[in-house]
Amino acid sequence: MDALLYKAAVAGDINIPRDRTYLLAKTTENNTALHISARFGHVRFAEIIISACPDLLDETNDEKNTPLHVAARGGFLPLVKLLSCRYLWRQAPADDVEQGPSVSPLGRTNNGGNTALHEALKNRHQSVADHLLNADPLLSSVDNTDRESPLYLAALAGFPGIVRSILRQEPFSLHGPEWKTPLHAASIGGHTNIVNLLLEKFPHLIKDMDLYGSTALHYAVTRNEEITRILLFKDPTLAYMTDCQQLTPLAIATRCGKREMVSIILGQCPGCIEQHNYLGWTAFHIAATRHSMLERLLKRPESKGLINQADEEGNTPLHLAIRDGYYTNAEILMGIEGIDLNAKNNAGDTARDLCEKAKDVSFGKRGIWETLCSRKAARGKDDRAYAEEPLVDQFTTEAGDLKAFANTLSVVATLLATVSCAAAFTVPGGYKSDGPQEGLAVLARKAAFKAFMVSDTLTMCSSLSASVAVNWAMWGDRALLMDVFDWCCSLVYISLLGVSISFATGTFVVLSRVDLSLAIAVCIIACMAPLAPFYFFNLATGRRLPFKFPTKRVFGPYKSSQHQGEAGLVQASQSQI
Repeated sequence: MDALLYKAAVAGDINIPRDRTYLLAKTTENNTALHISARFGHVRFAEIIISACPDLLDETNDEKNTPLHVAARGGFLPLVKLLSCRYLWRQAPADDVEQGPSVSPLGRTNNGGNTALHEALKNRHQSVADHLLNADPLLSSVDNTDRESPLYLAALAGFPGIVRSILRQEPFSLHGPEWKTPLHAASIGGHTNIVNLLLEKFPHLIKDMDLYGSTALHYAVTRNEEITRILLFKDPTLAYMTDCQQLTPLAIATRCGKREMVSIILGQCPGCIEQHNYLGWTAFHIAATRHSMLERLLKRPESKGLINQADEEGNTPLHLAIRDGYYTNAEILMGIEGIDLNAKNNAGDTARDLCEKAKDVSFGKRGIWETLCSRKAARGKDDRAYAEEPLVDQFTTEAGDLKAFANTLSVVATLLATVSCAAAFTVPGGYKSDGPQEGLAVLARKAAFKAFMVSDTLTMCSSLSASVAVNWAMWGDRALLMDVFDWCCSLVYISLLGVSISFATGTFVVLSRVDLSLAIAVCIIACMAPLAPFYFFNLATGRRLPFKFPTKRVFGPYKSSQHQGEAGLVQASQSQI
């Protein structure tokens, strides 16, 4: 193709030669000038070159796309109208030996089996799709190579008008990829109105399964609450249908962390809570390895008697929570009345065995282990088996690590004290420089200034107390240092709150006389900052951050081994004796 012709097609420049041979030139991808101009929606350019060379309408590129395919993909309705009218005015092209007989001039397909209608629907151009469907209703019966029908694509895109148009005429196809139906597509897209349209016309679609054995409800429970309610209201037995992995909609909702969906399903079909998959996992097993789901299930009255149910490997939900490191869930389960702490799996391991075998060292694991020990949870094997070789308490941290933490805490407290002390002498608004009150704070009589001084004093005193206490405790033994840590961490957090309040009140007293709304906004943001981590952590995971620092969970017990009893796990010396 000549460079000038290519540039003219891109720009829509109609000042080009009208020679037929010149206009039929192609690029290396076999695109004509009409293909190129169709990418940009140049109607006038297309009209002129079609008039000069009508054969351009039938030319295809390497992907077997006609200019109409390209225009429909781009969503250029005026150009699509022009091209479709020209196609219909011309005689239908002769049947292609490889492609087979075409449905109509508008029904030519590309390498993917897509008509122009498929391209418009895939790219969500509703007006283009509506025009093509009105121009040739037979397009609704054509599937592409992925078995995607126009009705399926319209349901997926969320075009109820297109869906109604297709349903009003015959014939049309209900096919979808991987044996999906248009109802699957509407459920995946979350289009409630289309779900109602399809169920009214084809009630049998509600139980149709795709290649993976999933019904529309299996997809709805991960996306749309209203569609879930509609499907369950139409047919409650859907809640008991399983896919190829023997997963019920309840299991899928639990796995995806959809708490409201779980409540909806159990509200209408409580019996499905007992079903399990091929691993023997019930919804409780799945919830044990997910954040924020377990408490919702345990609130249901149907949960009683199911928390100790074992899977195919003999693991209860407590086994799985500890094995996979979901210690918050393990703590919740251990607080349930009737939980069996001594249940063994097929390998003979109890919950305590799995906790002691786990390699990670974390706050949560330490707390679970202490709880199991304090409640006399048994090991799966004879305790003497643990004494055959020396055991070291994996939770005990070296003294050097403890001192390093103490040094860090001391530095943080000292920095806070330094900052608060400096702020006390560089007060907001400054000092009076003349008169009988020279040297006094300019804004001393303002309530916000008084709040600033109080919070700054609180910050300095708290941080100084923490710094002094840590440095003093470092001269003592391990037990003293750990006792001081919890108290000092609380003081440091109080200091951080004080810094936030000092900043808020100091800024407010300066800005309030200039822009009150800005001063209030800054004050609110600054006061929310220390609490934001707790809120967003709970929002994201459904768990709560502890306000108290769990020192003893981090650094282990500080009592000597002869006084630890069951919690000691120090049996090396006993075995040697």
